[in-house]
Amino acid sequence: MVWAAFGMTELEAAEAALEQARAALEVALGERWPEAHTAFREGRDVALVLRRRQTEAQQERDQLQHRAGQLETRVEHMKQDLERARTIRGEVAGMEKDWNVSTDLAQMLGAAKFQQFLQYEALQTLARDGSKRLEELSSGRYKLQIDDKGAEFEVIDQWNADQSRSVKTLSGGETFLASLALSLALAESLPGLAASRRVVLDSIFLDEGFGSLDPDALERAAEALDALRSEDRMVCIVTHLQELAQRLPARIVVIAVPRNPRSGELCARVEQIRV
Repeated sequence: MVWAAFGMTELEAAEAALEQARAALEVALGERWPEAHTAFREGRDVALVLRRRQTEAQQERDQLQHRAGQLETRVEHMKQDLERARTIRGEVAGMEKDWNVSTDLAQMLGAAKFQQFLQYEALQTLARDGSKRLEELSSGRYKLQIDDKGAEFEVIDQWNADQSRSVKTLSGGETFLASLALSLALAESLPGLAASRRVVLDSIFLDEGFGSLDPDALERAAEALDALRSEDRMVCIVTHLQELAQRLPARIVVIAVPRNPRSGELCARVEQIRV
């Protein structure tokens, strides 16, 4: 009876443990494998259900791995496309820059703006170089500049608070000095302004105008011409002023003589003088 009692106690304990295991298995199946949980409750072969589920899971894993491979390939292609897109954007930016430059040039050339720009720069050069000459010829009074429109010369009167005014307001003698200053500046600047650097102004001709100068201005003008002649340039002057003519190393004197004393008709006699 003792053995029977002891045996019954062990059996009950085993049954209790089995029941707990069944309950835990049922909970686990219910949480993760509903189909196996149903089979367990209906008394069907749970292992068969789980093996079938395992096969399905392996198939799903294979499909996912295949899909992952496809996505990795696609990602690699997208990286290549992004790199190509960056290269194309750089090329497009360069083309846009070239296009903007060509468009600006076309507009400037088409509207003669380029020619206007060159003319303005040439006038600025003449005004700058002519100012140096005019300042010397006018005893430091006048300088030259281009007006705001870039088309006309103006003088700056340094004896009158640097007032700027049109060159048309100058007196006859002052106008001649301004013209002489620009002529001298042109003789010096022509090689730089010409399209070909081989262009050189070897000679300069001045026709009268010296008679409008006072003695001091005439002396400064003559000195400026002497300086220009010393630079291997030929300076030719047409003048009736004896004091200026006598300073020239070579001159041609034109003398009016009667051709026919009866009719009073005159002709010219030329004498060449070298000093």
